[in-house]
Amino acid sequence: KGKEMAAYARRLIDLVGEMRARAAPESGVSGRVRVGVSELVARTWLPQFMKMLQDRHPNIVLELEIGIGLESTNEILRSVVLQKAMTLAAFERAVATCRRFGVRSLAYVVLKPPFLTEREAINDAVGTGTYAFQVGVDAVSVEPIGVEPFTVVSRLHSRKAFAPARLWS
Repeated sequence: KGKEMAAYARRLIDLVGEMRARAAPESGVSGRVRVGVSELVARTWLPQFMKMLQDRHPNIVLELEIGIGLESTNEILRSVVLQKAMTLAAFERAVATCRRFGVRSLAYVVLKPPFLTEREAINDAVGTGTYAFQVGVDAVSVEPIGVEPFTVVSRLHSRKAFAPARLWS
């Protein structure tokens, strides 16, 4: 088994070398690159990535868009049903920070979470999107709740206590 694993290790080392060669600076590379990331990426490895990209390719113009999981303006829906810790005040601060640094912001808005009728869910999503634009986001992404295995939504769905959004929602 050791010889077999060594062959894999040699291939990995060769691939890493090839990746480094392809990522090496090229003076002729230029243009606009739009990077869209989530809050987590923006808070973790994004700053280092952007610095590395600018160092290696100074002629590239970076446009950054950060997606922020607002989900809903309804406090109970957001904090209890969706278990999202973000407050509206925190969302507003995040959008203001993006604006201050010239970064585009996108608000994720949920459609048809558990315990809402179709009409209530649509009204909540429209109201939340309207609020997000009033706060100053550049875009809103409406995200229908899906039925994923081993989740509360899956359990509710199997008991006929949840129906996902319909195509015409």
